Amino acid sequence: MATRKSSWSEVKKPEKLRSQESNQSKSYECEVCQSVVKAEDQGIECEICKQWYHSSCINITDIEYEVLTTHKIGSIHWYCATCNVNLVQLLRLVFGLQDRLQKTESDMGNIKNEISGKMIKIESEYV
Repeated sequence: MATRKSSWSEVKKPEKLRSQESNQSKSYECEVCQSVVKAEDQGIECEICKQWYHSSCINITDIEYEVLTTHKIGSIHWYCATCNVNLVQLLRLVFGLQDRLQKTESDMGNIKNEISGKMIKIESEYV
């Protein structure tokens, strides 16, 4: 029996499903087909935008779904296509900034060494 689960949760029901069961006015629609993702459906939640999808609407096989929904927190992640593209862009930006920071730190270290050398030279001339 497949239950609607977040890709990073274990067997427990996600908060959205508990809310849906206790408050029938709330429903969570598949972002692809716009129909409700029911408890008995194979649904998966994007870890970034928190939107729900039927596994069949996003071409996830039963085996892939089982792998995604049975792994422990943090070991396998699933993001919708939109968030995946945005995440890749964000990671490129972060890595670019990291490279720039490392270069700046290296340049600052070189400048510090150069100034220290000049200060030692100036002090030795006045002593």
